[in-house]
Amino acid sequence: MIENHSRSIDEAQSKSHGARRTDPSSSHEAIERFSASGKRSQQAQDVYLALWRRRPAELSSLALADASGLDRFAIARRLPELERTEPPLVRRCGVRHCAITGGNTMHWTATV
Repeated sequence: MIENHSRSIDEAQSKSHGARRTDPSSSHEAIERFSASGKRSQQAQDVYLALWRRRPAELSSLALADASGLDRFAIARRLPELERTEPPLVRRCGVRHCAITGGNTMHWTATV
């Protein structure tokens, strides 16, 4: 299943810089090394698989981290990249109440 989406994940990440234009050069160098190592792609695949296993649930990045054991900040960085794949592997479900924080957070679900 995830093997079928590896190419679209790699393509989406190649279009995403991974660092903002205003970030220091060290951030750009770090994301280049992270991408070249294959870890960025693997991390995206892990995030997608964790969300796919819980479908049709709609989860915040924090709730997905709590359920999967993955790093919450890594999840938050990879979800928008997964949204930009063709076809989109995840979609935003809107801002909802988060049972963990008690606040309102963006929720996501796997689409494919």
